This record gives sequence, C-alpha cells and structure tokens, in this order.
Amino acid sequence: MCRSNMAPSLPFRERMKPKMKKTALIAGVACILLGGLWLLQGLGLVQIQPILCVADCEPVQGSSSKWAIVGFLTVVIGALAVFYALRRRPPPRR
Repeated sequence: MCRSNMAPSLPFRERMKPKMKKTALIAGVACILLGGLWLLQGLGLVQIQPILCVADCEPVQGSSSKWAIVGFLTVVIGALAVFYALRRRPPPRR
C-alpha cells in the first residue's frame, strides 16, 4: 500500500485533543454552575429545600463557611477547565 498521497496519521494525543477540550468545557461549565450554587448557599444568599433525601434531611439554616469554601473551590476548578478548553495554542514550528 502506497502512503505517499495519504496524510500521515496524527498521534493519539493529537486526535483526542478536540474531544478532551469539549469534555473539559462541559465539565467546567457544570462545575461553575454547581459551585456557584454551593457558594451562594454557603453564604446564606440562597436557601433551597432538600429534594432527594436518603436519611433524615433537614435544611441548613443560615450560612455555612464549609459550603462557601467548597463552592468557591469548585468554581475555580471549573473556570480553569473552561480556560483550558477555550485556550488556543499556536501551531508548532517545524
């Protein structure tokens, strides 16, 4: 089989890069939204009744610094994932 007229196959990492970026974008947006909700709930700005309970569920009254910190960290991780997904790198020099 003559491969002179065929484009050389890309390495696995290069073929997977668009899929990884799309996955990072979706996961990043989900983390930003969920982390934002946790942050607002932790600061006491949003109060939502529990939806699905496995055990004895009671709504948290007032602010919770633990959930505010977890929410903030989740938003930061989501923002980093979105930044990675939308980042454009210059083509490599040959």
